[in-house]
Amino acid sequence: MVYSSLGNHDQACYWLGKSALDDIKCAVRDQASLLFLAERLADDGDLDRARRYMEFAKACNLAFCQRLRTYQVNSVVSVLEKASQASQSRINMLLVMAGVVIALLLAALLSLYYRLQKRR
Repeated sequence: MVYSSLGNHDQACYWLGKSALDDIKCAVRDQASLLFLAERLADDGDLDRARRYMEFAKACNLAFCQRLRTYQVNSVVSVLEKASQASQSRINMLLVMAGVVIALLLAALLSLYYRLQKRR
């Protein structure tokens, strides 16, 4: 977290990852490092990996303590919100692209129809 405060993103992710791996190797059930790493990955746009890390950390934390700490809950909510926003933006882009394609197809169909009418 010191590297995070200093603004060194790469070192913060490295040490959070190292801490998370050490927690997993030692069977520590409080996966705060992994949650913080998932939040950083979500900030970087790697939402699939962030979601997997978050789900694993959440399962470990629930086995460790039924009530998650406030800072851990905020990390989970942040990752889920970012994943939701990214999927929503993908859906919106797909809808816009589909609308443009449909409009172009209709314009081509109308143009073809008018050409056929002129020939008759």
